[in-house]
Amino acid sequence: KIKPVFNDLSHVFRRQDLPTVYRPNGALYVTRSSTVLECKQLLGKDTRGLIMSPEDSVDIDTETDLLLADILWKKRTADGKYYVCDC
Repeated sequence: KIKPVFNDLSHVFRRQDLPTVYRPNGALYVTRSSTVLECKQLLGKDTRGLIMSPEDSVDIDTETDLLLADILWKKRTADGKYYVCDC
């Protein structure tokens, strides 16, 4: 039997109706070595984000994710958006 996750559906909203939110994707970290050495952490007090499109931020955890990333990469290189060096 399927049980509902939310008993009170008055607090369930469509994602499109909610404010925009961002999450870390692990694509890029820039930090000072002193932050890592002295604070023993990667992120310091002045942490900022780089907003990336979903197409530029494919999280590859499964074979399906890898296939999607491959399709997106082939489309980008075919459209001339990226130059690929065959060196």
